[in-house]
Amino acid sequence: AILIKDLIEEQLGIRVPEVEVDYLTMLLISLSGKDLPSESVGIVVACHGNDVATGMVDVVKELLQSTNIEAVNMPLTISPKVAYEQVKHALKKVDKGNGVLYFCDMGSLRMFGEQLQNELCMAVETHDMVSTPLLLEAARKTQISNQPLPVISRELRRFGGYAIQSSTIIDQGVLETST
Repeated sequence: AILIKDLIEEQLGIRVPEVEVDYLTMLLISLSGKDLPSESVGIVVACHGNDVATGMVDVVKELLQSTNIEAVNMPLTISPKVAYEQVKHALKKVDKGNGVLYFCDMGSLRMFGEQLQNELCMAVETHDMVSTPLLLEAARKTQISNQPLPVISRELRRFGGYAIQSSTIIDQGVLETST
């Protein structure tokens, strides 16, 4: 992946951000047919609505072939007590002993993380205001690094998205980006 990055920079004159090396690595592994490195930290996504969490998780699974992630949808017709039990089940399912990143949108779902951490005696790091880019970054970090849960969580709190600050089209019709 580093060689490809260097070739792109040298041959096309495009600066490739270091973070893209990670994505190239995952792409090359998926194209080779080999399994991605084992995922050390689980991920649970819980959102209000019928399929909000499922939609985001499906994107992550399709793009990154993640197997350590579960969705919990909380339709407005179910009680917080039922949702709590569903989140609890999902946390148990993805925890492999290294803790779980718990993403939610708002409200009662936000409070479940700490309560379940205490009830289940497992490490749970809660992040609210979940978004698809944040989940992609979380999945990427759990797949390509063996970092412990607190380190991954701290890095995700600093994650500002994938915004491109400047873009130009070069002669070959390729988009050049710099951040």
